[in-house]
Amino acid sequence: MLFIVSCTKKNCVTTSDLAFADLKEGENEHYEYIHDSLSLNMPKYITPNNDGVNDEFEISTNIVDYVAADFRLTNACEEVLHKEHLVFPFTFPDPKTMEDGQYEFTFSIVLEDKKTITGSNLIRIIRK
Repeated sequence: MLFIVSCTKKNCVTTSDLAFADLKEGENEHYEYIHDSLSLNMPKYITPNNDGVNDEFEISTNIVDYVAADFRLTNACEEVLHKEHLVFPFTFPDPKTMEDGQYEFTFSIVLEDKKTITGSNLIRIIRK
């Protein structure tokens, strides 16, 4: 178990709970968020090693009509590294410039029927 007592610029990224050797990289593991017949899949990890598999942040969705959307990416010190408002599909900072480790994301999408899809989880940057 990892405990962070205080955060500095050097320790605000928690070590990933997954190792590259443990990944099923070709299977594109995702978190799935569903509302009625609408779905959003967010990646569990990004492996920016230029092998053409999971090198970039890619979401898949069939959501077309939305009223509002928010996305936030934070580190272990709860510093906001990236946020978007009224932008969908979401984008992500360049993974090649980020440290290996775990980051937390949160999002919400308000649909035209005023129902909301929300979620949060970890996304990992993992290199060989």
